[in-house]
Amino acid sequence: MTQSLSDRFRLQDSTMNLFIFTLIGTGLQTAFTIPSLLYVVQGFAPPPHTNSIFSPLWPFPHYFSWPTIETLIALYFIVPIIFCTIVSSRFKPKRIIPLINIQLTTVVFFGFASLVGISAGSENLRTDYGTFAAAFVTLWVLSLFLFAIVGVYETSLVRWLIGVNEGNIERKTYSVSFNFDSFRSLILNEFKNSYDFRIEREAPTLLVVRILKTPRVILGIGPDRFDSSKSILCLVPCALSLYELKTDKEARKVRDDILFNLRGRLTGKAEVTETIDDAIVSTTAYAVAIQPTLTKFKTTKDWWATIPTPFQYAFGVTFLAWILITFLFQEQTKLGVTVDFSIYLEISILMLLVSVAELGIPLWHEIRETKRRDSPRSPSS
Repeated sequence: MTQSLSDRFRLQDSTMNLFIFTLIGTGLQTAFTIPSLLYVVQGFAPPPHTNSIFSPLWPFPHYFSWPTIETLIALYFIVPIIFCTIVSSRFKPKRIIPLINIQLTTVVFFGFASLVGISAGSENLRTDYGTFAAAFVTLWVLSLFLFAIVGVYETSLVRWLIGVNEGNIERKTYSVSFNFDSFRSLILNEFKNSYDFRIEREAPTLLVVRILKTPRVILGIGPDRFDSSKSILCLVPCALSLYELKTDKEARKVRDDILFNLRGRLTGKAEVTETIDDAIVSTTAYAVAIQPTLTKFKTTKDWWATIPTPFQYAFGVTFLAWILITFLFQEQTKLGVTVDFSIYLEISILMLLVSVAELGIPLWHEIRETKRRDSPRSPSS
């Protein structure tokens, strides 16, 4: 079947595409940056007749107007984040466009463009070139530092929103000749003396924990569905880097150390042998392991789907009512009508409590039902 242009773009080597979109992001950021930075210079610069390191830059900024705070937020934070989030999620495999690269490239380009522009208008300089160089270098270094900080936080936010790339993640399943209740007791009471862990999933016939080590290892156990005297053990080692989750050499080493520790504790009690993947334990452990690769849009959508439809409609009506009330209060303020802000605050708090109840009741019900289940699967399955 013939691939579309979009599919070829997403599946091909993304290194060149990553470079191209970094340049596009730099162009957008540069277009947004120049007016604001020049106005900042104007705000700090004294008039041309005074003797200051900022005086050489005075003729240029006054042609630009200062944007509103809403515009600044959109230009410096929201627009670049939306751009990189949308584009990064289109790569296969997933590749995050680092916003820190865009910010630093913007500063370099802006510095070069400023030098060219100022050189072309050098007759406007009102001081010697040494003073001008000091002013320019000072502003450039400060911009480099500030934009780098912004880029780090923006990159972290995009990474959090779309998740990291899912690389090659190994999972191994073992059969343990030890009944599930005894095995779970060993994990919860004895195994924790060697490794700190956090329980990720727990049910009467399932336990999934995350070993608090780097690289991370997910350990899942459950009863053998075909032999009640045996248990199933699944280990999923994975190393989380800045842009990817995968099983590497260090992750395998941690997994082998954990397996060696378990075998030592089971010596004389049970045997541990590799077996085929178990549908429940292996799948659940793997699902916990790949959580850093999931987009927040997907996890939010999956969570929203668990809420009963009547509660979804109730929350939607409450949210729309709050928006309408906020709009009416704003309109009254614009018309010069005296508005008691405390009334609006009380209404907003009340609606917040109603929203928490609308979302919390089904969540509380789901937690109760989960605790009642004897197994992740229904008896008929």
